[in-house]
Amino acid sequence: MDGAWRFLNRLWRMVREIAPEVGNVAAATATPSQGQLKGLRTKVHETIDKVGRDLERFQFNTAIAAIMELVNVGTRHLAEQSLKDADSPTRAIMRELAETAVILLHPLVPHITEELWRTLGHATPLVDYPRPQPRSQRPGPGRDDPHRSGQRQAARPDDRPGRQFPGRSGIGGPQ
Repeated sequence: MDGAWRFLNRLWRMVREIAPEVGNVAAATATPSQGQLKGLRTKVHETIDKVGRDLERFQFNTAIAAIMELVNVGTRHLAEQSLKDADSPTRAIMRELAETAVILLHPLVPHITEELWRTLGHATPLVDYPRPQPRSQRPGPGRDDPHRSGQRQAARPDDRPGRQFPGRSGIGGPQ
């Protein structure tokens, strides 16, 4: 229990430190060219992918461990460089990192993550926000979109309408 409490406090402090500095900066949409920022962005999307796979297999411990690694990367970056003096791409990546950690933790600690989501300046409840997709799974140029090409995954017997499953149809979406 002490480890979980310390982790949630570290996440809380990181979000509280980031929120005033990122203000209205939108989360990053393009991959930055600077090495360290590119590494942060890559870590964010690797974590999204890993947590999604782990939640689908009900491997909650490894999903939490991946999120803990992401938060550790974020807090280390904040220790090395203050956001007060940071440029816009750095602020955007740190906003994306914080938002991703909060979104991915939402099914496991919903009350804390809703509060952190508001701290980051969002008015819409986190429960209504879609789960982030890693860059490798987003439809785009040169990538197939299974919903458009007719290549859909075979439905499992428990995929009934109105049911939500972690990692399949959005984090905590409307039931």
